[in-house]
Amino acid sequence: MTYPLKSVRRKLLVLWLIGGALIFVIVFTMAQGTLSDQPGTIWEWFGSNMGLTLATMFGYVAKDSLDAGKPSPLIDGFFYRLMATLSVFYLLLMVATLVIWPAIPGGDLVTVLNSSKWWLGSVGSLVTIGINTIYPKSAADGPKDAKTPGEATGS
Repeated sequence: MTYPLKSVRRKLLVLWLIGGALIFVIVFTMAQGTLSDQPGTIWEWFGSNMGLTLATMFGYVAKDSLDAGKPSPLIDGFFYRLMATLSVFYLLLMVATLVIWPAIPGGDLVTVLNSSKWWLGSVGSLVTIGINTIYPKSAADGPKDAKTPGEATGS
């Protein structure tokens, strides 16, 4: 099964916006309470783990909306589901980092946030590879054999 690339981009953006909003609420609450003496630490962590990905996604969805009349290339359903699953896993790891830190023996939040680069970086690198395929830096970097819906059906 294949999906139009524009649709996949929109769905992944919505997924990241929902996950990002949840994480934003947690970060905002913690910055007002737990980390009110050093809120920059948690906001820097949030921005470095979410900012570039969301900005890239927004840019492509905005560009797609300007190209509304053009046919969209198709993307393999397996790859879309894989990227959605990896994205959910990454976002849940971010939530878990914020929620479980009190249970870590001797770990203050700043130490946990700094250490989270190890597990977030590992999963994030896989997400980045997929995101860069779905949201390439240039059209030449995108899927090479992508077919439009008309080409895929032979019409």
